[in-house]
Amino acid sequence: MSAKLDALARHRAELVAKSDRQRQELADHFAQVERPLHLADTGIRLVRTLRAHPILISAIAAIVGKIFAGRLGFIQRLGAWPARIMTAWQLFTRVRSAFTQPR
Repeated sequence: MSAKLDALARHRAELVAKSDRQRQELADHFAQVERPLHLADTGIRLVRTLRAHPILISAIAAIVGKIFAGRLGFIQRLGAWPARIMTAWQLFTRVRSAFTQPR
């Protein structure tokens, strides 16, 4: 009986050692991809935030426009076209939503 218990104890020790090695290998592999995964996660959260709060995009654009006003003179040459494009987009989305609502 003692030989059987000794064999089981050795086998258990081997399994524990193998588990430790595998755990360390997994940690090493994860360390290689941890930073890219973190950056991707941050990017996804940023996109979700911007989609949930579209006014932030306008605020960011206004701030960038104010900061770089002298270097972004080509935007001023656009004249009323940005307002026309925005009006057309709003009209398009309202018409589309009117036709796609379930009846």
